[in-house]
Amino acid sequence: MLMARLTTSWIMTGLMAGLMAGLTATTTACGAAQTDDDSGGAAVEEALAQPRTTACDPTQSGLYVQARINTGTSQHADFAVTFYTDEDCTEPLVQIRTEVERELGEALEMPAGAYELDVARLALFATAASEDGARALVDAGCPGQYPPTQEVDVSATGCFGFEAVDDCGFDFDIVALQHDVLFGGSRGGNMCVPEGRPIILGDTGFARP
Repeated sequence: MLMARLTTSWIMTGLMAGLMAGLTATTTACGAAQTDDDSGGAAVEEALAQPRTTACDPTQSGLYVQARINTGTSQHADFAVTFYTDEDCTEPLVQIRTEVERELGEALEMPAGAYELDVARLALFATAASEDGARALVDAGCPGQYPPTQEVDVSATGCFGFEAVDDCGFDFDIVALQHDVLFGGSRGGNMCVPEGRPIILGDTGFARP
């Protein structure tokens, strides 16, 4: 049964990876971020303001996930991470949308071409695409009710593995532009605090649609 596959472990693994910075989920052909820089801070700022999307990728749950930058500037962005039941990402189940403000920081010596990226989390929303999606959110521990297709503000409680805004108000990341693809840092530590900022790039990124 589909709902039985929605467990906390897989939700917590990777869901935060890149949503705040909008920089994770399209795997490069070689499977790792390249080290040659496209440009400099101005090009990274421009790329951060562009519509970008990820591939339709499988998750450990048997669902598929795709993330999109819907609107934004280099400073403000609106991201949506949608989970689908099919490998072509045409049958949505649940969407988590985050509003953030971002500040591009200093250039880093390592990784080459990377910059600090500080991300303030402003709001978090959940939408069930169907009754199955509503059950998935509840089964995952999201409090409240989720009428299908109606967006619900979950900023105060968190949902689907995404922490409440008050519990994690910032995401301290790094970012680089490689071959017109944005890469964030390799996640794993507590990126809610500056000391948790990654020191290496991840191997996935956001490309233009």
